[in-house]
Amino acid sequence: MKLAWRLLLGLLLVVVVVVVAALLALPRLLDNEGVRQRIQQAAHDALGRELHYERLELGILPPSLRAVGTVLSGEKPQDPPLLEAREIALRVALLPLLYRSVVVDSLVIDGATLRLSRTAEGIALPKPQPEAGSAPAAAS
Repeated sequence: MKLAWRLLLGLLLVVVVVVVAALLALPRLLDNEGVRQRIQQAAHDALGRELHYERLELGILPPSLRAVGTVLSGEKPQDPPLLEAREIALRVALLPLLYRSVVVDSLVIDGATLRLSRTAEGIALPKPQPEAGSAPAAAS
């Protein structure tokens, strides 16, 4: 009986050490310039616009991501930014992650300015740039 309690206590101690180490290591990982460039490149590939942010913060429990000082550029360099936000906070559900699925619990955008243009066809929403090697989509 004593052995079972010691094993359980040891396992709990290992879990706590791993969580604390992750909490200490993740902020340093997110501040890495290589990580920043990969995030910005992925955003550019998906949106066709430049993304800039002051800093990212990652939370473990609950799983969350907070971007501070986020700016999404306009279509052309001289255009005003499409989106500026003081803070964007995203929280995901924990249990679906065990099944390799991401379910967003909440998305909060604080202090945001969104610039959209109205055209003859309606509101012009930003569209991602087509990839260099892909064929143009057929009109239906």
